[in-house]
Amino acid sequence: TASHIVPWCLSNETEKIDPNNGFPLSPALDKLFDRGYISFGDDGHLLIKESLLSSDDLKCLGVAADAKSHGLNAEQKKYLAQHRKLNHFEP
Repeated sequence: TASHIVPWCLSNETEKIDPNNGFPLSPALDKLFDRGYISFGDDGHLLIKESLLSSDDLKCLGVAADAKSHGLNAEQKKYLAQHRKLNHFEP
């Protein structure tokens, strides 16, 4: 699934079509990402809101707790910083 990093509804016209404002995720990761249960650090490592999602939940969804997105570029990292801020991930 192609996921917007900064949601479509919060993006301006340029951000909506910017290929850097997205990346492919599995359907399970896409839903968790859109709902703010997970995000990704600048190093690509999966960040989990443990108050909302347990490691057992991840296992049931077929998601590895040590998942990583590889090859993030500088523009994607800027969008991810916005995603983390919008979803209240600790810096």
